[in-house]
Amino acid sequence: MARGRDIAEERSVLRRLKDLPAREAEAAVRRALEDRSASIVERAAEVAAHHDLKQLTPVVVEAFERLLAAGKESDPQCAGKLALARALAAFEYQDPAPFLAGIRHVQLEGWYPLTDTAAGLRGCCALALVQTELNDFEVLKHMVQLLQDREPVVRTAAAQAIAKVGTEASSLLLRLRAQSGSREPEVVGACYEGVLKIEGTSALEWVQQFMQVEDELGMEAAMAISATHTVEGFRMLKERYKFQKLSESEEHSESLEDPWFRKGLLSAIALTRRQEATTWLFELVEQSPREAALAQAALCLSAPSADTLARLEQLGRPCSR
Repeated sequence: MARGRDIAEERSVLRRLKDLPAREAEAAVRRALEDRSASIVERAAEVAAHHDLKQLTPVVVEAFERLLAAGKESDPQCAGKLALARALAAFEYQDPAPFLAGIRHVQLEGWYPLTDTAAGLRGCCALALVQTELNDFEVLKHMVQLLQDREPVVRTAAAQAIAKVGTEASSLLLRLRAQSGSREPEVVGACYEGVLKIEGTSALEWVQQFMQVEDELGMEAAMAISATHTVEGFRMLKERYKFQKLSESEEHSESLEDPWFRKGLLSAIALTRRQEATTWLFELVEQSPREAALAQAALCLSAPSADTLARLEQLGRPCSR
């Protein structure tokens, strides 16, 4: 009786190819990409991307088309197709055909309710489509369609892809989506970030308005402002936090704020990575007993510099290791 394949061992061997020079790994990767096992193809695609083996692009495309046509039984969880699409994206493949096929692919698996395991593939292909030879208008048409996808991860990727297109039309689409009443933090947050990337600081005031409500969408707005790493963004976040403290100190008012939002605002301030922000947070640590622990936590969670770590140690508030 013939001995069965040890797929796990074969995958392990392929993984070790990452440690070899690219030219020594190429032949084995080529053979693995042509394998009938999607699990082997998946690992081969990862190695091809790792070594930037662009000369294997035709083989990667052929493998992608083969798995796409073969159905879910040949590639459960869509893992092989996703790895191949990621490799083509890493190669900056210009032909939109495989990515267009990828954004249309749906793969329902399991028992009721069925799970669409191709959502990650559609999201990956959406982002990769931007770098192809397809013109901006065509890309945006496809992304508008994907903004209606059933899966949140795909809708988020579509918003990110629209931002990557980077045109005035892109910004308007993102503004429209953000103001459409959607309650999906990841999708709306991608819209905020995209508008800021395209329009720059001139869009800060537009994003600021969404920070006034103390919910997940408000926090997404705060984080998008933080990601600009601008002094204007820091000032907006600081003013929002100061307003919060004022409302909580009013004697007979019902507090609209909660500790979660307060903590999130301080984290957003720390993540601006501005010296002004670090200085202000240290003022809270040193001068505000009520806010000291939250300010310390914000500093510790923001990839602090050696100087920041040392100063927290001196203040008796070291970051936990």
